[in-house]
Amino acid sequence: MSGRFSLTQLGRTALGPVSARADESRRPDRLFDDRLAAAFVHATGSESFLFAENERARLLRAMGDYLAIRTRFFDDYLRQACRQGCRQVVLVAAGLDTRSFRLRLPVGVRVFELDRSDVLDFKEKVLADEAPTPSCQRIVLRTDLADDWTRDLQTAGFRPAEPTAWLVEGLLVYLDGRVTDDLFAALTELSADGSRAGIDDSGAALLRSDAMRAELGDSPPAGITGYSHTVPVRDRLAEHGWRHVIDHDIADLAVRYGRPPPAAFPPSRATTDARGGLVLAER
Repeated sequence: MSGRFSLTQLGRTALGPVSARADESRRPDRLFDDRLAAAFVHATGSESFLFAENERARLLRAMGDYLAIRTRFFDDYLRQACRQGCRQVVLVAAGLDTRSFRLRLPVGVRVFELDRSDVLDFKEKVLADEAPTPSCQRIVLRTDLADDWTRDLQTAGFRPAEPTAWLVEGLLVYLDGRVTDDLFAALTELSADGSRAGIDDSGAALLRSDAMRAELGDSPPAGITGYSHTVPVRDRLAEHGWRHVIDHDIADLAVRYGRPPPAAFPPSRATTDARGGLVLAER
């Protein structure tokens, strides 16, 4: 690749997870294989993306295998949703997600990748050099959640009358309450019967955890503000008429995948604080 993007040219929130995916893909017991992740890492010229190096090391101690567990769980969710009839997948704030290439989805599935232009411009430059072949129809949509993204999505060919598998991963912790409310209302309005939703509600619990505070103190890492709403995702989805809403606990998922529970999500967490999971729901 000719030249590298500086971190000021790229949405910083997209860089931490791709670094974790690159690390996971090098493990002999990896939960998934993301061969493109290393290319994104190389293209930035930096491996300490979102945080200062010492802060990143402390953060990773608290997070453990959390990002790998989250990625694998949502991989499995999307495969199952598509097997059950969803032929549209929408990755909200897709960032440097590579599931359009990694996952072998059924014939006819269309994947919409939504994010800001700065993120997707960088992503497409790296992909142009790597020249991977997507396993589905991939539709890249440059839009912003603060704008009329639902109109942009439909203009790009999204069909609200057809079942959709939504993925909102690693996003809510960066949104304020108003944008979050608008997002949930839009997902519901655009979801036909048979649609599925996978939403990460673990960010706030991660920031509040004793392990995270022990590593970083009471102030969240640079770039993360937390989100202002207090209603758990599972309750919000139920209020909007979603059914079969299940909040999957991170510690339980770690056991499923043969990993130690991340320090920030110990098995002993009280039920009242168990909103730090990965939520699945159906319409």
